[in-house]
Amino acid sequence: MKEIGKMLKEKREKLNLSLSDAHKATKVQEKYLKAIEGGDTTIFFADVYSKSFVRSYSKFLGFEPEEIINMINLKNKERALKEDPESKSIKEGNCKNQSDIKKLLIILGIVIAVILSIFILTFGGKVIKEAENSHDESYQELSSKQAENDTLEESANSNANNEEKNVLDKQESDIVLVEHEQQATPLNKQEVELVAKDTVWIRLDKDGKTVYEGNLGKGQRKVWKADKSFILKVGYAPGLRVFFNGKEVDITKNAVQDVNTIILE
Repeated sequence: MKEIGKMLKEKREKLNLSLSDAHKATKVQEKYLKAIEGGDTTIFFADVYSKSFVRSYSKFLGFEPEEIINMINLKNKERALKEDPESKSIKEGNCKNQSDIKKLLIILGIVIAVILSIFILTFGGKVIKEAENSHDESYQELSSKQAENDTLEESANSNANNEEKNVLDKQESDIVLVEHEQQATPLNKQEVELVAKDTVWIRLDKDGKTVYEGNLGKGQRKVWKADKSFILKVGYAPGLRVFFNGKEVDITKNAVQDVNTIILE
């Protein structure tokens, strides 16, 4: 970020412009412009705001805003991939611990297998014999009960035929009632569809409750439904398309520094 800030500062000075001139043209406060040129991102509330200001400032200086943003993203990725010696040492230690745990689990598994084998050899024959005796007794008991069940079944079949007719009549009546209730119940569902044209931060409240807060990647699409309304806050309005109940909504209107909050109901 410092290299990019230095590049922006050199271009401004080459154009013989002051921070005050840049502020008047971009509406970005001088303290934020100074922070961008100095590579200081801690002053910004969120990454989405710093990128929004960088877009405005780089465009004012004659740069292609998306190229500058891509450079920032690349620098951030390169910085994240670098590991210091301490973290590398911790990682190696974790790998060693995981290897020791795997060895311990293998030994434990072998011990359990040996114990199970001894148990089966010692008690297995006795358990099988008892199971066979229990099976014979259960079979005899089931045979005697089967004869009783056959008699009861004949009587039950006669009653079931009469009950079945009554149930069918009741079901027809219930179906008519359910259909009437469904027709009388209105569906007041609201639907919002978000399609990201660029990486963009959003926060979405549905019926007064936050259901999503974070970044949508370029090309990502999400759909939510609500009973009453939505409140949508967008960090970079030009990077997002919004469809409410199938109709696209222009969220760039009344946006301040590409940041906007809209109510959909």
